[in-house]
Amino acid sequence: MMARNHQVLCKLMELKVITIEFYRLLKFHNMTRWRVSFVVGNPKRIKSMYQVKTNVDSGVFKAIQKVAIEAFDIKEEQFKLFVLRYQNSRDVIYHRGTRSKHTKCPNLLCTLGPPVSKGYTSTEFTNFLLNKCATYYLVMV
Repeated sequence: MMARNHQVLCKLMELKVITIEFYRLLKFHNMTRWRVSFVVGNPKRIKSMYQVKTNVDSGVFKAIQKVAIEAFDIKEEQFKLFVLRYQNSRDVIYHRGTRSKHTKCPNLLCTLGPPVSKGYTSTEFTNFLLNKCATYYLVMV
């Protein structure tokens, strides 16, 4: 998977004379919620875009930028472990939510909204998971 991403980046670098391309780091890079992104391509266009961005916001602080750079250096085996960990978590929540171990969890599912346990409001249940299980649960309202 990571090798394929590098091939895409190499192809983009060949097109840098005429274009720019935006990327962002995701959950699979363990960079969720940081809104870290980068752009490759035509240096003149990147410079223009950078000037606009600099006038709009200050970006994330340097430590997060360094961590984001490191996120691209993860090895294929480590990347597969991340994916497996997230798949396992997703599958557990899915099967508990559907109350069926025989139903196959859809591969395209990234966000789940299982029902809240009886006796809890959605906020109480979220707080319980966060405080007792160190698990983040997004309440869909």
